[in-house]
Amino acid sequence: MKTLCVILLLTFAAMGAYFTVFMVDEGEYGVITSTDDDEVVAVLPPGMHFVPRAVFPWKTALTYGRAKASNMFDLSVPLPGLEELDSRHYSVGIRVNAAWEVDFQTVTGDLLAEKGRVVHTIGKFLKGGFTGEMAPYLHPMYNSRKLELEMEAVSDRVFEAVKKKCAGIGIRVLTMGLVGPVSVPNPEIFREGVSLAAELRQIENTNRKDLLILENKLRKEDFKNKKYLENLREIAKLVKNNPDVLKYLYIKGFSKNVRAILMPERTGLPFGLDFGEKGPRKEGDVDNFR
Repeated sequence: MKTLCVILLLTFAAMGAYFTVFMVDEGEYGVITSTDDDEVVAVLPPGMHFVPRAVFPWKTALTYGRAKASNMFDLSVPLPGLEELDSRHYSVGIRVNAAWEVDFQTVTGDLLAEKGRVVHTIGKFLKGGFTGEMAPYLHPMYNSRKLELEMEAVSDRVFEAVKKKCAGIGIRVLTMGLVGPVSVPNPEIFREGVSLAAELRQIENTNRKDLLILENKLRKEDFKNKKYLENLREIAKLVKNNPDVLKYLYIKGFSKNVRAILMPERTGLPFGLDFGEKGPRKEGDVDNFR
């Protein structure tokens, strides 16, 4: 029995050691996250790693990524006042190629745990950098010619700023540069966009006005319908408490050609109409046709 227990203990120890040792190939990284709350347990650089918290494999998940990669970023910075058009035709078009590697000394696990987050973050840094650096060329006066002439200096300043930001989050930029010429719309296209944006704003204002009028009309109709339903409920309650009202309404609704009505004299008017009686007249009935 003791031998069996020892064997079981050794087996469990071997299994625990097996599930807590991870191999990461050269040029890759691994991220271990908790399946309970998606918390990053560990970031693993290339090599063999022992992770005690992974002794229960069903409570952790391991994902791999490339420790060194490159990507081409297709950026567009809208011309001033034309952001709402959301069109590359009215934007400065920039293509940037960048290569980077993970700095395992400073990188955060959350940045690597989400697939594509590194690329998204670098792209956000680049667009923000170009938007800020090109602002003096775009407004208050659009100077496309000057921007074209100084685009190289603008991009150099942007790249330096992006490299510093990336280094702060654990991404070491290896190379970064423009791909092809920068597409800068000429002043004629800018004026065309300004005119189009003005027309679209006018149409939007007209549509908004029509929508407000329609909403106001619907609210009024809804109020009328509610009042009508309330009146019907009051009438129904009145009829329920006073059934003879139906007889009165029935008589009132007769055609104008009806000049007389037979009804029991004992019941009186206007609520004496007996709809349930059949057969000949009873004693005491009045014949109004006489």
